[in-house]
Amino acid sequence: MNEILYKGLPQDIYAAALLAVIDTETWKCKIVNGGIPHPFLLSRRLGRVEKLFASGMMLGLFENNVYEPGIEAEIQLGKKDTLFLFTDGLTEIRQRKDSFFGDHLVADTIIKFSAQTSESIIKYLVHTALEFKKGSEHLDDITVLAIDRSQNPRQRKHIS
Repeated sequence: MNEILYKGLPQDIYAAALLAVIDTETWKCKIVNGGIPHPFLLSRRLGRVEKLFASGMMLGLFENNVYEPGIEAEIQLGKKDTLFLFTDGLTEIRQRKDSFFGDHLVADTIIKFSAQTSESIIKYLVHTALEFKKGSEHLDDITVLAIDRSQNPRQRKHIS
């Protein structure tokens, strides 16, 4: 995959990937990361947000690079827990040249709206980030995904 991306992408472009494997019987989750910002775990039961340290090399950056996982995260998703995954387009929104939205505002927004549904938290995250950058140009994508244990798997929704 790295070789294909390296040869097929312009020199200043790379790809990021994240793999989260969840056992829906035990709700254990293993995360392997390749250049995506660290995910956050919202524990509504404990009323806190935890940054999960899973990191690894992005894809397509170096020729002949074999992906070696960096730090893998293994967690137990508790009842009413939500795992938030997002691209750097969210954290790297700038208000001014030197002020990023960053992890701290992502975590603050998640905890502020933690009583809401995951769908609502995603909407608030994107809205808050876009308000933060008002008047500044932003060309990167903003992608946010929530994996919510509080929902019945048969009631899953797709949010665009």
